[in-house]
Amino acid sequence: MRTHTRKIIVVLVLASVTASSGRAFGQADAAGPAFRLVGDTEAVWVILPGEGGSGYRLAARSIDDKKSWKPVGPDRTGQVAAAAAAGSSLVVFFADGEQMRYFRHRSQGQPDIKAPESLWPQGTKVLAACRAGGDGNAMLVLIVRPIGRRPKTRPASAAGMPAAKFNELVLLRYADQKWRQIAIVPGEPKNSPLRAHLAANKNAIYVLTAQPKPVLTAFEEGEWRNIALSVEPADAKPLAMMVIKDVLVLATFDAGGRVNIARYASNKWQGLQPVRRNGKAFTWPADAAPAVARLGDKAAMLWTKDKKWLFATCELDGMLGGESPMDAFAWADERELVERVQNIFFMVVFGALVVLMFWPGQTLRTVPFSLPATIAPARLTKRLAACCIDALPFLIAATIYVSSNAEVAVATTFEQIMANARKITSSMAFLYASLGFLTVYPAYCFIMEYRFGATVGKMIIRLRVVADKGRKPTMRELALRNISKAIEILGLPLVFPLLFPLLTRYRQRLGDKIAWTTVIDADARPPATEEQKDTSDGENT
Repeated sequence: MRTHTRKIIVVLVLASVTASSGRAFGQADAAGPAFRLVGDTEAVWVILPGEGGSGYRLAARSIDDKKSWKPVGPDRTGQVAAAAAAGSSLVVFFADGEQMRYFRHRSQGQPDIKAPESLWPQGTKVLAACRAGGDGNAMLVLIVRPIGRRPKTRPASAAGMPAAKFNELVLLRYADQKWRQIAIVPGEPKNSPLRAHLAANKNAIYVLTAQPKPVLTAFEEGEWRNIALSVEPADAKPLAMMVIKDVLVLATFDAGGRVNIARYASNKWQGLQPVRRNGKAFTWPADAAPAVARLGDKAAMLWTKDKKWLFATCELDGMLGGESPMDAFAWADERELVERVQNIFFMVVFGALVVLMFWPGQTLRTVPFSLPATIAPARLTKRLAACCIDALPFLIAATIYVSSNAEVAVATTFEQIMANARKITSSMAFLYASLGFLTVYPAYCFIMEYRFGATVGKMIIRLRVVADKGRKPTMRELALRNISKAIEILGLPLVFPLLFPLLTRYRQRLGDKIAWTTVIDADARPPATEEQKDTSDGENT
Protein backbone atom coordinates (compact mmCIF):
# COMPACT_ATOMS: atom_id res chain seq x y z
CA MET A 1 0.00 0.00 0.00
CA ARG A 2 2.88 2.29 0.81
CA THR A 3 4.33 1.65 -2.65
CA HIS A 4 1.11 2.59 -4.45
CA THR A 5 0.92 5.81 -2.44
CA ARG A 6 4.48 6.65 -3.48
CA LYS A 7 3.58 6.02 -7.12
CA ILE A 8 0.57 8.31 -6.92
CA ILE A 9 2.74 11.10 -5.46
CA VAL A 10 5.26 10.66 -8.27
CA VAL A 11 2.44 10.83 -10.84
CA LEU A 12 1.23 14.12 -9.36
CA VAL A 13 4.77 15.55 -9.47
CA LEU A 14 5.15 14.58 -13.13
CA ALA A 15 1.73 16.00 -13.97
CA SER A 16 2.68 19.35 -12.47
CA VAL A 17 5.82 19.42 -14.62
CA THR A 18 4.15 18.48 -17.89
CA ALA A 19 1.26 20.88 -17.32
CA SER A 20 3.56 23.92 -17.54
CA SER A 21 3.69 24.24 -21.34
CA GLY A 22 3.54 27.53 -23.25
CA ARG A 23 1.05 28.55 -25.92
CA ALA A 24 2.20 29.90 -29.23
CA PHE A 25 1.45 33.47 -30.19
CA GLY A 26 -0.59 32.32 -33.17
CA GLN A 27 -2.83 34.34 -35.38
CA ALA A 28 -5.52 36.46 -33.85
CA ASP A 29 -9.16 36.49 -34.78
CA ALA A 30 -9.31 40.23 -34.37
CA ALA A 31 -9.65 42.61 -37.29
CA GLY A 32 -9.86 46.33 -37.86
CA PRO A 33 -9.73 48.45 -34.72
CA ALA A 34 -9.34 45.42 -32.45
CA PHE A 35 -5.56 45.57 -32.93
CA ARG A 36 -3.08 48.40 -32.60
CA LEU A 37 0.14 49.08 -34.50
CA VAL A 38 2.73 51.19 -32.71
CA GLY A 39 6.23 51.98 -33.97
CA ASP A 40 9.27 54.15 -33.66
CA THR A 41 12.86 54.32 -34.90
CA GLU A 42 13.96 50.75 -34.05
CA ALA A 43 10.89 48.51 -33.98
CA VAL A 44 7.17 48.25 -34.63
CA TRP A 45 4.75 46.51 -32.27
CA VAL A 46 1.31 44.97 -32.69
CA ILE A 47 -1.09 44.71 -29.76
CA LEU A 48 -3.72 42.01 -30.20
CA PRO A 49 -6.62 40.85 -28.04
CA GLY A 50 -5.76 37.92 -25.80
CA GLU A 51 -7.27 34.46 -25.97
CA GLY A 52 -11.06 34.74 -25.87
CA GLY A 53 -10.92 38.51 -26.34
CA SER A 54 -9.70 39.24 -22.79
CA GLY A 55 -6.38 40.87 -22.02
CA TYR A 56 -3.81 41.47 -24.71
CA ARG A 57 -0.71 39.98 -26.29
CA LEU A 58 2.27 41.52 -28.00
CA ALA A 59 4.50 40.87 -30.98
CA ALA A 60 7.37 42.98 -32.25
CA ARG A 61 9.39 43.33 -35.42
CA SER A 62 12.81 44.96 -35.46
CA ILE A 63 13.72 47.34 -38.25
CA ASP A 64 16.57 44.95 -39.12
CA ASP A 65 14.37 41.84 -39.20
CA LYS A 66 13.25 41.38 -42.79
CA LYS A 67 11.29 38.17 -42.32
CA SER A 68 9.09 37.77 -39.27
CA TRP A 69 7.54 39.08 -36.10
CA LYS A 70 8.32 37.62 -32.68
CA PRO A 71 5.93 37.17 -29.75
CA VAL A 72 6.87 39.06 -26.60
CA GLY A 73 5.95 36.90 -23.62
CA PRO A 74 2.58 35.32 -22.80
CA ASP A 75 -0.90 36.86 -22.80
CA ARG A 76 -1.44 39.69 -20.34
CA THR A 77 -4.42 40.87 -18.34
CA GLY A 78 -5.78 44.37 -18.64
CA GLN A 79 -7.44 46.62 -21.18
CA VAL A 80 -5.02 48.72 -23.23
CA ALA A 81 -6.14 52.34 -23.58
CA ALA A 82 -3.15 53.72 -25.50
CA ALA A 83 0.42 52.80 -26.35
CA ALA A 84 3.58 54.50 -27.56
CA ALA A 85 6.95 53.21 -28.74
CA ALA A 86 10.29 54.68 -27.72
CA GLY A 87 13.17 53.20 -29.66
CA SER A 88 13.08 49.45 -29.05
CA SER A 89 10.63 49.60 -26.11
CA LEU A 90 6.85 49.86 -25.90
CA VAL A 91 4.88 51.67 -23.18
CA VAL A 92 1.29 50.55 -22.64
CA PHE A 93 -1.13 52.85 -20.81
CA PHE A 94 -4.27 51.73 -18.98
CA ALA A 95 -7.38 53.69 -18.09
CA ASP A 96 -6.51 53.95 -14.39
CA GLY A 97 -3.16 55.66 -15.04
CA GLU A 98 -1.04 52.51 -14.74
CA GLN A 99 1.59 51.85 -17.37
CA MET A 100 3.91 49.02 -18.38
CA ARG A 101 7.10 49.17 -20.42
CA TYR A 102 8.05 46.18 -22.60
CA PHE A 103 11.22 45.23 -24.43
CA ARG A 104 11.40 42.88 -27.40
CA HIS A 105 13.73 40.39 -25.71
CA ARG A 106 12.04 40.29 -22.29
CA SER A 107 8.96 38.24 -21.54
CA GLN A 108 7.89 40.35 -18.56
CA GLY A 109 6.97 44.02 -18.54
CA GLN A 110 8.41 46.66 -16.25
CA PRO A 111 5.83 48.78 -14.39
CA ASP A 112 6.33 52.54 -14.37
CA ILE A 113 5.06 55.11 -11.88
CA LYS A 114 1.27 55.48 -11.88
CA ALA A 115 -0.11 58.95 -12.60
CA PRO A 116 -1.17 60.80 -9.42
CA GLU A 117 -4.88 61.21 -8.75
CA SER A 118 -4.55 65.01 -8.90
CA LEU A 119 -3.68 64.70 -12.59
CA TRP A 120 -5.61 61.51 -13.30
CA PRO A 121 -8.87 61.51 -11.30
CA GLN A 122 -11.41 58.74 -11.48
CA GLY A 123 -13.26 58.71 -14.80
CA THR A 124 -10.28 59.88 -16.85
CA LYS A 125 -10.04 58.38 -20.34
CA VAL A 126 -6.83 57.90 -22.30
CA LEU A 127 -7.00 58.94 -25.95
CA ALA A 128 -3.47 58.75 -27.31
CA ALA A 129 0.19 58.61 -26.40
CA CYS A 130 3.52 59.23 -28.12
CA ARG A 131 7.16 59.75 -27.36
CA ALA A 132 8.08 63.33 -26.58
CA GLY A 133 10.22 65.12 -29.15
CA GLY A 134 13.91 64.25 -29.00
CA ASP A 135 15.81 61.02 -28.46
CA GLY A 136 14.86 60.35 -24.85
CA ASN A 137 12.20 58.05 -23.38
CA ALA A 138 9.87 60.81 -22.15
CA MET A 139 6.20 60.17 -22.96
CA LEU A 140 3.26 62.42 -23.80
CA VAL A 141 -0.27 61.29 -22.97
CA LEU A 142 -3.52 62.87 -24.14
CA ILE A 143 -6.43 62.34 -21.75
CA VAL A 144 -10.03 63.43 -21.31
CA ARG A 145 -10.38 64.51 -17.68
CA PRO A 146 -13.76 65.04 -16.02
CA ILE A 147 -14.35 68.30 -14.14
CA GLY A 148 -17.48 69.74 -12.50
CA ARG A 149 -18.24 73.40 -12.55
CA ARG A 150 -21.33 75.54 -12.08
CA PRO A 151 -22.20 78.02 -14.85
CA LYS A 152 -21.97 81.70 -13.90
CA THR A 153 -25.60 82.32 -14.89
CA ARG A 154 -28.27 79.68 -14.48
CA PRO A 155 -31.93 79.92 -15.49
CA ALA A 156 -34.52 79.96 -12.74
CA SER A 157 -35.89 76.64 -13.94
CA ALA A 158 -32.51 75.08 -13.16
CA ALA A 159 -32.70 75.94 -9.46
CA GLY A 160 -32.05 72.89 -7.32
CA MET A 161 -30.60 70.91 -10.23
CA PRO A 162 -27.05 69.56 -9.92
CA ALA A 163 -24.28 71.38 -11.75
CA ALA A 164 -23.48 70.10 -15.22
CA LYS A 165 -20.41 67.93 -15.71
CA PHE A 166 -17.76 68.97 -18.16
CA ASN A 167 -14.64 67.40 -19.62
CA GLU A 168 -11.31 68.89 -20.59
CA LEU A 169 -8.67 67.64 -22.97
CA VAL A 170 -5.30 67.60 -21.19
CA LEU A 171 -1.70 66.94 -22.22
CA LEU A 172 0.49 65.16 -19.65
CA ARG A 173 4.19 64.38 -19.74
CA TYR A 174 5.97 61.48 -18.03
CA ALA A 175 9.75 61.59 -17.68
CA ASP A 176 12.26 60.49 -15.02
CA GLN A 177 9.45 58.76 -13.08
CA LYS A 178 7.56 62.04 -12.71
CA TRP A 179 4.23 63.19 -14.11
CA ARG A 180 3.36 66.80 -14.91
CA GLN A 181 0.70 68.67 -16.84
CA ILE A 182 1.81 70.37 -20.06
CA ALA A 183 -1.32 72.17 -21.25
CA ILE A 184 -5.07 72.02 -21.69
CA VAL A 185 -6.14 71.66 -25.31
CA PRO A 186 -8.52 74.45 -26.41
CA GLY A 187 -12.17 73.54 -26.83
CA GLU A 188 -14.38 71.15 -24.95
CA PRO A 189 -14.51 67.49 -26.04
CA LYS A 190 -18.14 66.58 -26.61
CA ASN A 191 -17.98 63.34 -28.56
CA SER A 192 -17.91 60.07 -26.68
CA PRO A 193 -15.87 58.12 -27.36
CA LEU A 194 -13.50 60.72 -28.77
CA ARG A 195 -10.86 59.65 -31.28
CA ALA A 196 -7.53 61.41 -31.22
CA HIS A 197 -3.95 61.12 -32.46
CA LEU A 198 -0.84 62.57 -30.86
CA ALA A 199 2.64 63.29 -32.25
CA ALA A 200 5.58 65.48 -31.29
CA ASN A 201 8.91 66.70 -32.59
CA LYS A 202 11.51 68.95 -31.03
CA ASN A 203 9.54 72.10 -31.74
CA ALA A 204 5.86 71.28 -31.40
CA ILE A 205 3.21 68.88 -30.09
CA TYR A 206 0.43 68.00 -32.55
CA VAL A 207 -3.07 66.95 -31.50
CA LEU A 208 -5.56 65.63 -34.06
CA THR A 209 -9.13 65.09 -32.87
CA ALA A 210 -12.37 64.17 -34.60
CA GLN A 211 -15.36 66.15 -33.27
CA PRO A 212 -16.86 65.04 -35.67
CA LYS A 213 -14.57 66.55 -38.34
CA PRO A 214 -10.79 66.23 -37.95
CA VAL A 215 -9.23 69.22 -36.19
CA LEU A 216 -5.46 69.58 -36.02
CA THR A 217 -3.82 71.89 -33.47
CA ALA A 218 -0.18 72.48 -32.61
CA PHE A 219 1.33 73.53 -29.27
CA GLU A 220 4.45 75.66 -29.80
CA GLU A 221 6.23 77.90 -27.31
CA GLY A 222 3.34 77.69 -24.89
CA GLU A 223 0.69 78.69 -27.44
CA TRP A 224 -1.92 76.72 -29.41
CA ARG A 225 -2.61 77.29 -33.09
CA ASN A 226 -4.88 75.57 -35.60
CA ILE A 227 -3.50 73.91 -38.72
CA ALA A 228 -5.77 73.70 -41.75
CA LEU A 229 -6.37 70.26 -43.26
CA SER A 230 -7.14 71.55 -46.76
CA VAL A 231 -5.16 68.76 -48.42
CA GLU A 232 -7.46 66.06 -47.08
CA PRO A 233 -10.50 64.69 -48.96
CA ALA A 234 -13.78 65.47 -47.29
CA ASP A 235 -14.52 61.80 -46.60
CA ALA A 236 -11.01 60.87 -45.35
CA LYS A 237 -10.58 59.33 -41.90
CA PRO A 238 -7.28 59.70 -40.01
CA LEU A 239 -5.40 56.42 -39.52
CA ALA A 240 -2.18 57.64 -37.91
CA MET A 241 -0.16 60.75 -37.20
CA MET A 242 3.58 60.46 -36.67
CA VAL A 243 6.77 62.46 -36.83
CA ILE A 244 9.54 61.15 -39.10
CA LYS A 245 12.75 63.16 -39.39
CA ASP A 246 11.03 66.12 -37.70
CA VAL A 247 8.35 66.11 -40.42
CA LEU A 248 4.71 65.62 -39.43
CA VAL A 249 3.21 62.72 -41.43
CA LEU A 250 -0.53 62.11 -41.61
CA ALA A 251 -2.03 58.90 -43.00
CA THR A 252 -5.73 58.85 -43.90
CA PHE A 253 -8.18 56.39 -45.40
CA ASP A 254 -10.75 57.56 -47.95
CA ALA A 255 -14.01 56.09 -49.21
CA GLY A 256 -12.27 54.56 -52.22
CA GLY A 257 -10.22 52.26 -49.98
CA ARG A 258 -7.00 54.22 -50.53
CA VAL A 259 -4.45 55.16 -47.89
CA ASN A 260 -3.14 58.69 -48.46
CA ILE A 261 0.01 60.15 -46.95
CA ALA A 262 0.51 63.88 -46.44
CA ARG A 263 3.56 65.66 -45.00
CA TYR A 264 3.60 68.93 -43.09
CA ALA A 265 6.83 70.89 -42.94
CA SER A 266 7.76 74.59 -42.88
CA ASN A 267 4.18 75.42 -41.87
CA LYS A 268 2.65 74.01 -45.04
CA TRP A 269 1.41 70.73 -46.46
CA GLN A 270 3.57 69.16 -49.14
CA GLY A 271 0.87 67.45 -51.16
CA LEU A 272 -1.14 64.25 -50.82
CA GLN A 273 0.29 60.94 -52.02
CA PRO A 274 -1.81 57.74 -52.27
CA VAL A 275 -0.04 54.51 -51.38
CA ARG A 276 0.99 52.88 -54.66
CA ARG A 277 2.62 49.72 -55.88
CA ASN A 278 4.02 49.33 -59.39
CA GLY A 279 2.60 52.73 -60.26
CA LYS A 280 -0.99 51.86 -59.30
CA ALA A 281 -2.95 52.87 -56.24
CA PHE A 282 -3.07 50.09 -53.63
CA THR A 283 -6.58 49.68 -52.24
CA TRP A 284 -8.21 47.96 -49.26
CA PRO A 285 -11.82 47.00 -48.55
CA ALA A 286 -13.78 49.92 -47.16
CA ASP A 287 -14.36 48.07 -43.86
CA ALA A 288 -10.77 46.73 -43.47
CA ALA A 289 -8.48 49.74 -43.27
CA PRO A 290 -4.88 48.95 -42.31
CA ALA A 291 -3.22 50.06 -39.10
CA VAL A 292 -0.36 52.46 -39.76
CA ALA A 293 2.68 53.32 -37.64
CA ARG A 294 6.25 54.49 -37.96
CA LEU A 295 9.14 52.09 -38.60
CA GLY A 296 12.37 53.99 -38.92
CA ASP A 297 12.07 56.41 -41.84
CA LYS A 298 9.10 54.61 -43.37
CA ALA A 299 5.43 54.02 -42.68
CA ALA A 300 4.52 50.46 -41.66
CA MET A 301 1.08 48.98 -42.39
CA LEU A 302 -0.61 45.88 -41.04
CA TRP A 303 -4.00 44.52 -42.14
CA THR A 304 -6.00 41.31 -42.39
CA LYS A 305 -7.02 39.57 -45.59
CA ASP A 306 -8.33 36.03 -46.07
CA LYS A 307 -7.54 35.21 -42.43
CA LYS A 308 -3.94 36.30 -42.91
CA TRP A 309 -2.00 39.19 -41.44
CA LEU A 310 -0.28 41.15 -44.19
CA PHE A 311 2.55 43.57 -43.50
CA ALA A 312 4.22 46.16 -45.74
CA THR A 313 6.25 49.34 -45.51
CA CYS A 314 6.14 52.35 -47.79
CA GLU A 315 8.19 55.46 -48.36
CA LEU A 316 6.78 58.84 -47.43
CA ASP A 317 6.01 59.45 -51.10
CA GLY A 318 3.55 56.55 -50.93
CA MET A 319 5.60 53.96 -52.83
CA LEU A 320 5.36 50.44 -51.41
CA GLY A 321 8.43 48.22 -51.35
CA GLY A 322 9.17 46.11 -54.41
CA GLU A 323 8.12 42.87 -52.70
CA SER A 324 4.51 41.86 -52.19
CA PRO A 325 3.04 42.41 -48.71
CA MET A 326 4.39 39.64 -46.51
CA ASP A 327 2.36 37.22 -44.41
CA ALA A 328 3.46 38.71 -41.12
CA PHE A 329 2.61 35.79 -38.84
CA ALA A 330 3.24 32.88 -41.19
CA TRP A 331 5.86 31.70 -38.71
CA ALA A 332 3.17 31.49 -36.02
CA ASP A 333 1.45 28.55 -37.71
CA GLU A 334 4.71 26.61 -37.78
CA ARG A 335 5.59 27.58 -34.23
CA GLU A 336 2.14 26.68 -32.97
CA LEU A 337 2.38 23.32 -34.73
CA VAL A 338 5.78 22.60 -33.18
CA GLU A 339 4.59 23.55 -29.71
CA ARG A 340 1.52 21.39 -30.13
CA VAL A 341 3.77 18.51 -31.11
CA GLN A 342 5.90 19.27 -28.05
CA ASN A 343 2.84 19.20 -25.80
CA ILE A 344 1.68 15.96 -27.38
CA PHE A 345 5.18 14.54 -26.91
CA PHE A 346 5.13 15.26 -23.19
CA MET A 347 1.62 13.88 -22.81
CA VAL A 348 2.73 10.68 -24.55
CA VAL A 349 5.76 10.46 -22.25
CA PHE A 350 3.61 11.05 -19.20
CA GLY A 351 1.03 8.50 -20.36
CA ALA A 352 3.73 5.91 -21.05
CA LEU A 353 5.13 6.39 -17.55
CA VAL A 354 1.71 5.97 -15.96
CA VAL A 355 0.98 2.81 -17.98
CA LEU A 356 4.36 1.24 -17.16
CA MET A 357 4.15 2.17 -13.47
CA PHE A 358 0.78 0.49 -13.06
CA TRP A 359 1.37 -2.36 -15.52
CA PRO A 360 -0.86 -5.37 -14.63
CA GLY A 361 0.78 -8.34 -12.96
CA GLN A 362 3.35 -6.36 -10.97
CA THR A 363 4.06 -7.73 -7.51
CA LEU A 364 3.42 -5.47 -4.57
CA ARG A 365 6.70 -4.24 -3.09
CA THR A 366 6.59 -4.35 0.70
CA VAL A 367 10.23 -3.47 1.39
CA PRO A 368 12.26 -0.47 0.16
CA PHE A 369 14.86 -0.59 -2.59
CA SER A 370 18.17 -2.07 -1.44
CA LEU A 371 21.49 -3.42 -2.69
CA PRO A 372 23.60 -6.26 -1.30
CA ALA A 373 26.36 -5.26 1.07
CA THR A 374 28.98 -6.19 -1.53
CA ILE A 375 27.63 -3.65 -4.07
CA ALA A 376 28.00 0.11 -3.67
CA PRO A 377 26.27 2.72 -5.85
CA ALA A 378 28.50 4.61 -8.28
CA ARG A 379 29.81 8.03 -7.36
CA LEU A 380 27.93 10.98 -8.82
CA THR A 381 31.06 12.32 -10.55
CA LYS A 382 31.46 9.05 -12.46
CA ARG A 383 27.81 9.10 -13.50
CA LEU A 384 28.12 12.70 -14.74
CA ALA A 385 31.23 11.79 -16.74
CA ALA A 386 29.46 8.82 -18.33
CA CYS A 387 26.42 10.99 -19.12
CA CYS A 388 28.63 13.59 -20.84
CA ILE A 389 30.28 10.90 -22.97
CA ASP A 390 26.91 9.47 -24.02
CA ALA A 391 25.14 12.78 -24.64
CA LEU A 392 28.00 14.60 -26.38
CA PRO A 393 27.53 13.09 -29.90
CA PHE A 394 23.79 13.83 -29.80
CA LEU A 395 24.39 17.39 -28.57
CA ILE A 396 26.96 17.99 -31.34
CA ALA A 397 24.51 16.75 -33.96
CA ALA A 398 21.74 18.96 -32.55
CA THR A 399 24.07 21.97 -32.45
CA ILE A 400 25.12 21.47 -36.07
CA TYR A 401 21.47 21.22 -37.11
CA VAL A 402 20.50 24.39 -35.22
CA SER A 403 23.50 26.42 -36.43
CA SER A 404 22.83 25.46 -40.04
CA ASN A 405 19.12 26.39 -39.87
CA ALA A 406 18.97 29.37 -37.47
CA GLU A 407 19.97 32.76 -38.87
CA VAL A 408 22.09 34.82 -36.50
CA ALA A 409 24.28 37.87 -36.97
CA VAL A 410 27.97 38.12 -36.20
CA ALA A 411 28.35 38.95 -32.50
CA THR A 412 31.19 41.14 -31.18
CA THR A 413 29.71 42.30 -27.87
CA PHE A 414 28.09 40.55 -24.93
CA GLU A 415 24.71 42.11 -25.76
CA GLN A 416 24.90 40.77 -29.31
CA ILE A 417 25.85 37.32 -28.02
CA MET A 418 22.84 37.32 -25.69
CA ALA A 419 20.58 38.55 -28.49
CA ASN A 420 21.79 35.70 -30.71
CA ALA A 421 21.20 33.22 -27.89
CA ARG A 422 17.61 34.44 -27.46
CA LYS A 423 17.05 34.27 -31.20
CA ILE A 424 18.39 30.72 -31.41
CA THR A 425 16.37 29.39 -28.49
CA SER A 426 13.17 30.83 -29.98
CA SER A 427 13.79 29.39 -33.45
CA MET A 428 12.06 26.43 -35.03
CA ALA A 429 15.37 24.64 -35.52
CA PHE A 430 16.01 24.70 -31.77
CA LEU A 431 12.60 23.21 -31.02
CA TYR A 432 13.08 20.46 -33.60
CA ALA A 433 16.57 19.69 -32.26
CA SER A 434 15.27 19.55 -28.68
CA LEU A 435 12.50 17.11 -29.52
CA GLY A 436 14.92 14.99 -31.52
CA PHE A 437 17.41 14.87 -28.66
CA LEU A 438 14.72 14.00 -26.10
CA THR A 439 13.60 11.12 -28.33
CA VAL A 440 16.85 9.65 -29.66
CA TYR A 441 19.02 9.92 -26.55
CA PRO A 442 16.66 8.03 -24.17
CA ALA A 443 16.07 5.42 -26.91
CA TYR A 444 19.83 4.90 -27.26
CA CYS A 445 20.22 4.51 -23.48
CA PHE A 446 17.36 2.01 -23.32
CA ILE A 447 18.74 -0.17 -26.14
CA MET A 448 22.29 -0.21 -24.78
CA GLU A 449 21.27 -0.88 -21.17
CA TYR A 450 18.88 -3.64 -22.17
CA ARG A 451 21.40 -5.33 -24.47
CA PHE A 452 24.67 -4.75 -22.60
CA GLY A 453 23.64 -3.50 -19.16
CA ALA A 454 25.37 -0.15 -19.78
CA THR A 455 25.78 2.62 -22.35
CA VAL A 456 29.08 3.38 -24.06
CA GLY A 457 29.84 6.07 -21.51
CA LYS A 458 29.12 3.72 -18.61
CA MET A 459 31.27 1.05 -20.20
CA ILE A 460 34.21 3.46 -20.47
CA ILE A 461 33.81 4.62 -16.86
CA ARG A 462 33.03 0.98 -15.86
CA LEU A 463 29.51 1.43 -14.58
CA ARG A 464 26.34 -0.58 -15.09
CA VAL A 465 22.64 -0.41 -14.32
CA VAL A 466 21.05 -2.80 -11.81
CA ALA A 467 17.61 -3.24 -10.33
CA ASP A 468 16.44 -3.97 -6.78
CA LYS A 469 18.70 -6.42 -4.87
CA GLY A 470 21.37 -5.89 -7.54
CA ARG A 471 19.68 -8.05 -10.17
CA LYS A 472 19.53 -7.38 -13.91
CA PRO A 473 16.74 -4.89 -14.70
CA THR A 474 13.77 -5.92 -16.82
CA MET A 475 12.67 -4.23 -20.03
CA ARG A 476 9.85 -2.47 -18.18
CA GLU A 477 12.21 -1.09 -15.55
CA LEU A 478 14.66 0.19 -18.15
CA ALA A 479 11.83 1.78 -20.13
CA LEU A 480 10.65 3.62 -17.01
CA ARG A 481 14.19 4.70 -16.21
CA ASN A 482 14.89 6.20 -19.63
CA ILE A 483 11.49 7.57 -20.64
CA SER A 484 11.52 9.75 -17.52
CA LYS A 485 14.72 11.48 -18.75
CA ALA A 486 12.69 13.73 -21.07
CA ILE A 487 10.76 15.16 -18.12
CA GLU A 488 13.86 15.39 -15.94
CA ILE A 489 15.86 17.31 -18.55
CA LEU A 490 13.21 19.93 -19.37
CA GLY A 491 11.41 19.96 -16.04
CA LEU A 492 13.92 20.88 -13.36
CA PRO A 493 17.34 19.89 -14.74
CA LEU A 494 19.24 20.91 -11.61
CA VAL A 495 16.87 19.13 -9.22
CA PHE A 496 15.97 15.79 -10.77
CA PRO A 497 19.34 14.63 -12.19
CA LEU A 498 21.59 16.23 -9.51
CA LEU A 499 19.71 16.83 -6.27
CA PHE A 500 17.85 13.51 -6.20
CA PRO A 501 21.06 11.39 -6.24
CA LEU A 502 22.46 13.47 -3.39
CA LEU A 503 19.38 12.99 -1.24
CA THR A 504 18.76 9.29 -1.86
CA ARG A 505 20.61 6.44 -0.18
CA TYR A 506 21.58 4.66 -3.36
CA ARG A 507 22.15 7.83 -5.44
CA GLN A 508 19.06 7.36 -7.56
CA ARG A 509 17.61 9.91 -10.00
CA LEU A 510 13.88 10.46 -10.13
CA GLY A 511 13.74 7.94 -13.00
CA ASP A 512 15.66 5.43 -10.89
CA LYS A 513 13.19 5.89 -8.03
CA ILE A 514 10.29 5.26 -10.37
CA ALA A 515 11.91 2.22 -12.02
CA TRP A 516 13.58 0.82 -8.87
CA THR A 517 17.02 0.90 -10.49
CA THR A 518 20.39 2.52 -9.83
CA VAL A 519 23.91 2.68 -11.26
CA ILE A 520 26.82 0.79 -9.66
CA ASP A 521 30.50 0.14 -10.37
CA ALA A 522 30.89 -2.61 -12.94
CA ASP A 523 33.69 -4.21 -10.90
CA ALA A 524 31.32 -4.91 -8.01
CA ARG A 525 30.29 -8.56 -7.83
CA PRO A 526 26.52 -9.06 -8.24
CA PRO A 527 24.72 -11.39 -5.83
CA ALA A 528 24.57 -15.03 -6.81
CA THR A 529 21.42 -16.29 -8.44
CA GLU A 530 19.55 -19.37 -7.17
CA GLU A 531 21.11 -21.50 -9.94
CA GLN A 532 24.59 -20.32 -8.99
CA LYS A 533 23.89 -21.11 -5.35
CA ASP A 534 22.73 -24.65 -6.20
CA THR A 535 25.82 -25.25 -8.36
CA SER A 536 28.13 -23.97 -5.63
CA ASP A 537 26.47 -26.19 -3.02
CA GLY A 538 26.87 -29.23 -5.28
CA GLU A 539 30.55 -28.56 -5.83
CA ASN A 540 31.14 -28.20 -2.10
CA THR A 541 29.40 -31.49 -1.49
